[in-house]
Amino acid sequence: MGFGFLLTVCGCTGCDKEHDAQRILVHDTSSGKIGLALMGKPENLIREGRIDAHVRVKTTDRVVIDVWLLRHKGLQFRGTVVVLHGWLNSKVQNLGVGEALAKQGFDVVLPDHRAHGASTGQFITWGAKESHDVKDVVDALLKKKLIREPLYVWGVSMGGATAILYGALDPRCRGVFAVAPYRDGREITRNLLPFDSDEDFQAAWDYAGKIAKFDPAETDVLAAARKLRCPIIIAHGMLDSIVPYENGKSLHEAAPEPKKLITVPAASHSTILLKGANWFAEQFLQLETLQPPTTTTAPVK
Repeated sequence: MGFGFLLTVCGCTGCDKEHDAQRILVHDTSSGKIGLALMGKPENLIREGRIDAHVRVKTTDRVVIDVWLLRHKGLQFRGTVVVLHGWLNSKVQNLGVGEALAKQGFDVVLPDHRAHGASTGQFITWGAKESHDVKDVVDALLKKKLIREPLYVWGVSMGGATAILYGALDPRCRGVFAVAPYRDGREITRNLLPFDSDEDFQAAWDYAGKIAKFDPAETDVLAAARKLRCPIIIAHGMLDSIVPYENGKSLHEAAPEPKKLITVPAASHSTILLKGANWFAEQFLQLETLQPPTTTTAPVK
């Protein structure tokens, strides 16, 4: 799921600020890269009909995001969904969800986060830069006429948090579906540095922001949820010990209407995706029914 190694500890007491910042920013994403390699080359996937296009998009800070595109299958076009994977993983994680959404009539954009999969980049910024990457990808694909509005976003774990951050960032976003999202990047990474005092931990985060050139406050997903102007659905497992259920509940409470919280009683962070790609695609369709009514202004008498 991505957060399986979250409890890995620093290994020493009193690590310096730079070392602690690196523990926040730099992680081994080889598991996701291996899954991507096992899928084969993009040109082969296109030839086999697994994906419809392969694109590489350069972000505003010159990171290259690797993207697969899926076209909607045999139904009336309903919109474009950006599908975001979890921490340490790659776009392969949710290819099945993408395929299920395509069968429902959506075009699907499957990117690798920066420093993951086939994308470039050195640092993981827990949604701060990743949310802007999503906007850069959307901007580039719209400009090339490779995708069309309306735009939606679906994400799991770190991808779910990033989906909410992106939804608050881009007014074109018509709906967010977040699976097991955390409410703050700083909170979810606290176990990475268990021996740090709160002051040292905050200093490490501030230094991480300087190294990777982002504002740590931009990982505040709860604040982003309050700013949403589109419908949101959050699905969270009650047995989640990595990103506890309270995270999803808090985000749901913070978001304005229209919204929905799907509680999955027997699911943990590692098992919630076992609900299946078709189940998630069916739940995603509820975003259409949650769309806010069009407001009209009464004429001035």
